[in-house]
Amino acid sequence: VADQIIALQPELKEMQDKLDQWQTGFEHFLLGNLELTQKIIAGHLEKASSELKVLSDEEIINNREKHINPDTHVLPVGVTDLERLAVQAQLEACNRQLKG
Repeated sequence: VADQIIALQPELKEMQDKLDQWQTGFEHFLLGNLELTQKIIAGHLEKASSELKVLSDEEIINNREKHINPDTHVLPVGVTDLERLAVQAQLEACNRQLKG
């Protein structure tokens, strides 16, 4: 049995070398895919952030005044969440002033 194991050593070494090469290649493949995915995501984030328009305080006030219905204090459909939050904050401040 010992002689058979010794005779198989070169073949086992060759198989181990091939397995190591395959593993290294697969790791490089996975890392390459990960880097590519990260670049794609970064590109999408950069594009989204460049398209995102941040309203200044003055724009929020102007938009709020244009869109709010003075009778119901309700904003129409299509008004951004940021504008809704600004209006809600102002209404809450007015309510606090009326109560206090």
